[in-house]
Parts: sequence; structure tokens; C-alpha cells
Amino acid sequence: MDARGRVIGQAPQFKAVSLESRLVPRAGLTPYMRWRDGPLLITVTLLLLGLAARRPAFASTVGPRGRSE
Repeated sequence: MDARGRVIGQAPQFKAVSLESRLVPRAGLTPYMRWRDGPLLITVTLLLLGLAARRPAFASTVGPRGRSE
């Protein structure tokens, strides 16, 4: 297989053979090498802030008719 996923060599089925090819190293950085865990940390932080905004600050101890429960 080459860098684009094309087959460049194939061995016959059920035969013990050895295939040889030239290995070409990839140039440039992968997205993970460039950004590391930054996008994950931002997503988790925004999720937690959103959940905290939905949650009421304090639970009331007064029941629906104004009496303490």
C-alpha cells in the first residue's frame, strides 16, 4: 500500500513469499502532534461550564405551598 492507499504489491494467496518496497517517510505534522490535547480540553471545559450553568445555584428548602419540608 502506498500513502494514498493504493496496492503497489500483492502476494498470491496461500504462498509463503516476501514482498519488498521502498519506505517513504511522511513529511509534516499530524493534527494531534500540532494541537495535542488542546481541542479535547476546550471541549470538556465548555461542556462542564454548560452543565454548571444549567444547574440551579441553591436548592430551596421551602415546599410548593410555602411550608418547610
